[in-house]
Amino acid sequence: MRDKDYSLNERQYNQMRNRTKNWTSSGHVRYVSGAEGDRLRGELAAVIRDLLDWASTQRVEQADDQEAA
Repeated sequence: MRDKDYSLNERQYNQMRNRTKNWTSSGHVRYVSGAEGDRLRGELAAVIRDLLDWASTQRVEQADDQEAA
């Protein structure tokens, strides 16, 4: 891709936190297809699955802690 193509896909996020810090991040979208795209989608699916499992465990532990209190 040419550099001007990347500028069309640039995203910026600004978030004000605690009235004193301004967090800014930016990035570029890179389209991937074929075998590399399949591999990356598989990795992303595994990470999302792990995060959902972790979140579910945290929710159960939090509920158990609230019942115990």
